[in-house]
Amino acid sequence: MRKAGFYLALLLLAVQASRWVGPHPSLYEFAPFPPASWVVQHAGLSLLIGLLGALCLRASPGYALAGSILGLFPAFLGLCARLWLEMTQAGSLLGSAVASLIMPAIPWALLLCCALWSWAWMRPIRTAVITAALLACAWALPPAAGLAWLGWRWDFGPRDLSEAAGLARPSWAVASALTILHMRPVEKGAFRVELLSSAWNGLELSRDNLEAIERYWERRDGRTVFARQALKALRHGWLLWKEEGRALDAAMRHLPGIEPPDYRLALGLIYASPITPDNLGKLEELAELARMRPDGFERVLQSQYIFEAFASAFARYGDEAGARQWLRRIDGLWPLYEKKIEVAPLETFRDGWIEGRVIRRRSAAWAKVVLFHLQAEEATLSASFRLDPSGRFRFSGLGSGSYYLALLADGQQLSGPLHPSPGAIELNPEQPTVVLPPIVAE
Repeated sequence: MRKAGFYLALLLLAVQASRWVGPHPSLYEFAPFPPASWVVQHAGLSLLIGLLGALCLRASPGYALAGSILGLFPAFLGLCARLWLEMTQAGSLLGSAVASLIMPAIPWALLLCCALWSWAWMRPIRTAVITAALLACAWALPPAAGLAWLGWRWDFGPRDLSEAAGLARPSWAVASALTILHMRPVEKGAFRVELLSSAWNGLELSRDNLEAIERYWERRDGRTVFARQALKALRHGWLLWKEEGRALDAAMRHLPGIEPPDYRLALGLIYASPITPDNLGKLEELAELARMRPDGFERVLQSQYIFEAFASAFARYGDEAGARQWLRRIDGLWPLYEKKIEVAPLETFRDGWIEGRVIRRRSAAWAKVVLFHLQAEEATLSASFRLDPSGRFRFSGLGSGSYYLALLADGQQLSGPLHPSPGAIELNPEQPTVVLPPIVAE
């Protein structure tokens, strides 16, 4: 009867070990360690259940105490198992396929070890001690070393990107912080009003927060478990604020083996942007990066879209050799495809410009005119110009194509109407310049 109480205590505490990997609400959130209060609470609960289990069978106090104390070892394994889960989750965020395979197996391995532990205590004390030492080393040392390395190399420790980069928390009162008026004819009028939200995936993408993420990225040289989230936030955020240069820089940022450049976004921005030596340099830099690394070209169809975008961009900058090089790579993707894709017409026109003035009836904290390039009814950010008190703007270095303007400002500062709305603006060698009449914004 005494031994029955002893082993019942062990069994109950082994079951309690599973509590260390189940009930905590942040298990599948990103938190490196459980709160100290949570650890103390569950350790005390495990001890109490062991004592009650032994006393219910009227075992002697000595056996009950021994069973409870020795039964805390499975609870220790449960805590280590939780750290294993956190470490493998960090690996998953870094793109490790092995981590995603290990995570589902951890609870089962924990229960197996608890069964082994119960078996060992029915053997001589030497066997039990050796078993305990081996299990403790196997469960405690790898996650301890792994967590230390992740903290040093990948900034593992903060709960989320906001904490890691020191961002201001989202304020839902200003979630829709921007208004943009698209001066493009639509079915119901000459312009379209769009409200843009600065809140994204639990982050507030204010300009200050985006700059803080950039500083964090530079400080860590991209080596952070939040690398993917940081890059996605920068790309989405600078597009939200219509900062074409910074959006392009964010699209070109990458972390080898973890997050490739966003080639399609970067090439779309380069194609739509003014044709300048600086943008040509970025195109060549992006092309060199694509030649050196296979990241981002795992799928054939996705690769074709990227290669076509490279060819179109080089053709827009008048580089036929560069365009043909990328078309040859498309031919390599589909060796049995008989129809060959031809180089887009080379463009030599790059001196177009659009000039105008915006008159605002109501003052805004700030406002900018945004230029979009239209291709196959798809609008891509081309350039932006922050308005001064005079309201004048000018976009130069533009290539052939169809463009339209938009007006961006804080909050509800813009609601329309606009008159006159310029609509689609065509630039080509026959019409290289466009001077717009004053645009009045209410």
